[in-house]
Order: sequence, then C-alpha cells, then structure tokens
Amino acid sequence: MAIEYVLLLKENGLSVEDLTKKVASLGYCCDRLEKLDKGIGISLQEEIGFSIFLVDSPRFPYNRWETIFLSNDFTFQKVLRFRFNKDYDDYRRRYIEMLETIFDLMDEIKQDAILVRDEVELCYFRKDNQIILNNESGIWDKECFRDFIQNKNIRYIDTK
Repeated sequence: MAIEYVLLLKENGLSVEDLTKKVASLGYCCDRLEKLDKGIGISLQEEIGFSIFLVDSPRFPYNRWETIFLSNDFTFQKVLRFRFNKDYDDYRRRYIEMLETIFDLMDEIKQDAILVRDEVELCYFRKDNQIILNNESGIWDKECFRDFIQNKNIRYIDTK
C-alpha cells in the first residue's frame, strides 16, 4: 500500500508548467509525463521513490473539505498528490524533496491550500504566505520535518 500526501489547492493557479519547472529545478527529468483524464502524473519512482499527480478536483460537493483551520468548509479546485513507494530506502531525502516542492510552489503561486495525509490535516498555507501547522500527530517533530521547517515563518494551530 502506498503512502500519500495530498495538497488541496483553493484555486487553479498551479499549472503543469509550474510543476514540471519545479521538478526540473530539483534535478529530475519530466520525460515520463503521463496524461490523465483531468490532469497529469510524473513518475519519479526510480529517482526519489514517489510519483506526483496534479489533477482538477471533482465538482461540488466533492471538492469540499471540513477543516480545523477555518470556521467554514474549504473548497478546492486542484489536487497535488504525492504517492510514495514504501520500499524506497532514503526516506529522509524523499520527504525533503516533497516538502521543498510543496513549500516552494506555495511561495510562488500564493494561494490557500491544505496539506493532508490519511485525512489528517498537517498544514494550512495562506495566500498571504502565512503557514500554519497542525502538530497533533507529532509529524512536525520528526527529524526530517523539523529540520525542514526550522527557518520557515510558521505558527502552530491550537487543536485543544
């Protein structure tokens, strides 16, 4: 079974070009771009142990997320999904590459988004560049996550 991290994007601002440019800036080739029904997939399984999918979200009400970060439901237009291969050995590198991709893209496109894993909300990116973390699961205390966010302008949500 694969591990998935999903970024729910409020607007359609992230393009295939933005994503492939970011992936290329990390030193990976996007020559295995797969056209999907409502988006694209990029396989980096051999290089870094994950695949990336950028797809349009389903229509209302299926593009609604009840969130701890907002008083109202969050509606999203696009989904950026990272599907990890559990057998890839260098997990630290894989997580850092995913986090760098997400945080850099969010800094560039400046829109609201929520990062989710297994229906647990991990992070809320605001279009004004505020980053709010939910550490109820303790994920941001894990070494590779903690090291990555060390010099970021973040705050934590109080979930109690």
